[in-house]
Amino acid sequence: MKDTINCSGCPISLCLIKHCSADWLERITASKTSPIYPKGQFVFMEDSLVMGAYFILKGKVKVISSGLDGKEQTVRLAKEGHMIGHMAIGLE
Repeated sequence: MKDTINCSGCPISLCLIKHCSADWLERITASKTSPIYPKGQFVFMEDSLVMGAYFILKGKVKVISSGLDGKEQTVRLAKEGHMIGHMAIGLE
């Protein structure tokens, strides 16, 4: 299920997209998707190609990374208004 939310009417006041011009808000709204992920589902995997930035509208996301010993480590918890995926954009 997907439900696109207009960025200019988004209830998350801390989102950095709120600082964009009205023109950019319209462009972002027109080109984005708003997927809903069930609890426990991966948004993307470490070392995979990330196709954009992900903004959390509702819920929490655990950001994990593999440590030197191969075990998963929690890097941070992202919640409403936070962005994930931006660190991987453009990296090879």
